[in-house]
Amino acid sequence: DVPPPPAPPPPAGQQANFMAATGTMPPDAGVLAGLFGGNPLLAANPLLTANPLILATLANPVQPSAAIQQTGATASEEVDNNLIDPDVQELCDYFHIEERHARRLSDIMKNRQETFVEDMERLYDVLERANSPAGLLVVKMREMEEGTFVGKVKADKDLAAVSKKYKLDEQAESKLADILARYDDARRKEYLIEIERHLEVSNRPSAMAMMLLRKLGEGQPLGKPGQAAPGSYLDNAQRAARGETAHRGGREERGRKSPDRDRRDRDKDRDRDRDRRRSRSRDKRSRSRRR
Repeated sequence: DVPPPPAPPPPAGQQANFMAATGTMPPDAGVLAGLFGGNPLLAANPLLTANPLILATLANPVQPSAAIQQTGATASEEVDNNLIDPDVQELCDYFHIEERHARRLSDIMKNRQETFVEDMERLYDVLERANSPAGLLVVKMREMEEGTFVGKVKADKDLAAVSKKYKLDEQAESKLADILARYDDARRKEYLIEIERHLEVSNRPSAMAMMLLRKLGEGQPLGKPGQAAPGSYLDNAQRAARGETAHRGGREERGRKSPDRDRRDRDKDRDRDRDRRRSRSRDKRSRSRRR
């Protein structure tokens, strides 16, 4: 049997189409003759000889055509787009949230890069206190899609000073920061004055701050504060002015703690250590993303 002649190079009129498909010049006749001469079956395959991508790759396997390279790049981009963001994955692992929710959150966060750190901190805060973290996450993702979700707001210097003065816990400070951020500077300063009047007469300032949240959220006046409770900031200040010893509370506060109080203190210490570790981790992520 006489082998079929090698396929000729593409006619001159088809060179433009070949270059558009492959990004390279068509193989010359010598290259194709050597290619098909060694394997007559290749030359006898009309599907192969009619496909410029295959011809270009066979003619120069070391340097694939631009079209094939572009196809590979596109596939790589698709793989990257399907990956879950590591920070999102960490949050979902922490709260034992299913992969489908993690993937949806990752897709949403790709469009929220400017507020990524604040959004993730807010999610940690709200999911930590949720009975069903997965259910609440679905609600928060819907808020993100609707444009109503607000990330964690940092306390400004005035609120931070009040928080330090009355030793507010992190939750109370964060809640106050969220609500006060809704108002302009003038109204925010007015509210801070009212808030401080209530905090100074309370011997449980963080609890008092939480009680004020509803009125703050509705824009209502906070009302007149009550009498200074024993052990409150104002009560201790008045005692100091009279030269008296500051109020030290009941027997538990004098060092004879109940077993329940000891257990609560241990739980607080454990939670505080966990929050510190999480805070350091978030700070690292924040710095790396903003670089």
